[in-house]
Amino acid sequence: MCVAFPIRSYDGTLVAVNARAIETCDPGDRHRIRGQKSLGVFSHTALQADSVILVESAINAMSLATCGFTAAATIGTSVPRWLPQTLALKKVVIAYDADEGGNKGAERLVQVVRLTRGIIRLSPPVPYNDWNDALRGIRRGQLTAWLQAHLPRPMGTF
Repeated sequence: MCVAFPIRSYDGTLVAVNARAIETCDPGDRHRIRGQKSLGVFSHTALQADSVILVESAINAMSLATCGFTAAATIGTSVPRWLPQTLALKKVVIAYDADEGGNKGAERLVQVVRLTRGIIRLSPPVPYNDWNDALRGIRRGQLTAWLQAHLPRPMGTF
């Protein structure tokens, strides 16, 4: 069994699907992608707000949504060609994973995104690697309070 997450381009066109296993016999085979993920993001409607949170995975975007914050997921750290222009004149929070890949991806994103109203890097609270780990570790109320204390004001909320 798996959950499928649609990956859409800037205009909402479905460009790929990211499937995440919720039951698997092979722990090394939990993620599958069909289509060209580099052409889109999960939750592209989150990019319409004046303040945008970017995460690496759909499950992390959903974890932040559980706390009342919208986020778009780049499905890894690749950046669709259209994303920098879409982020122009917005507040951008790069909330990639707290690991080497997330840090390098955040650095690359800062280099290509221009003309924003500000970019910050926000890692999940220590000792968690990603937002889903944090949600499972400290629970929704505590993570929501932590996010409210660490995100710039105002951020788009549900």
